[in-house]
Amino acid sequence: MAIMYAGVDIGGTKVLVAALDKDGIITEQARFPTPQNYDQFLDYLDKTVATFKTHDFHAAGVGMPVTSFDRREGRGLTFGNLEWRNVPVQADV
Repeated sequence: MAIMYAGVDIGGTKVLVAALDKDGIITEQARFPTPQNYDQFLDYLDKTVATFKTHDFHAAGVGMPVTSFDRREGRGLTFGNLEWRNVPVQADV
């Protein structure tokens, strides 16, 4: 089985999701509007990744507009352009 990685770029207006191979080449990608509700974001992310051919990722990287992040707990405390507060991004993604 090939080693695959996931990338998630959370922006204020859109979320980009990609599957990448071991060389960093994007093999699949999708986008959706960024929900203001965090639980809705998780639902959209889950449904988006479910459409990918790849479901077994070795690791994932997440870029997000966080202004305060608790690295020890993996929680986004405040975000610059989203209303999300104190959300467990690391565990959820």
